[in-house]
Amino acid sequence: MSEPATSAAAGFALAKLLPAGIGAALMVAVDMPRTRGELFARFFVAFACSHLFGDVALAILQQWAPMLTARAVDGAMGALGYFLAGGVSVLAKRFRRQPLKTAGQLRRAVRGEE
Repeated sequence: MSEPATSAAAGFALAKLLPAGIGAALMVAVDMPRTRGELFARFFVAFACSHLFGDVALAILQQWAPMLTARAVDGAMGALGYFLAGGVSVLAKRFRRQPLKTAGQLRRAVRGEE
């Protein structure tokens, strides 16, 4: 009798966490991290962004597009989190190799000079 309740709870947890995983899996296909630690960090950020900001983003986006579902927005937020973690990782690697050049490029990009 406890098996249906356990499988229902597992199914609910999977349905809540799956969209962020799918979004992160798509990003992995585009830019595969080199180490397992970096992969874990990116997945962690993707799940955290999906879980923390998914409901807020859904509430904002449903004002313009009421047909959006929570799963679609959670997946998009997970992919965005993975993308941001990858971008920060790339900037950190560049900064370690050439700190002054990277800081100058970043400043010009933010100001729109490039």
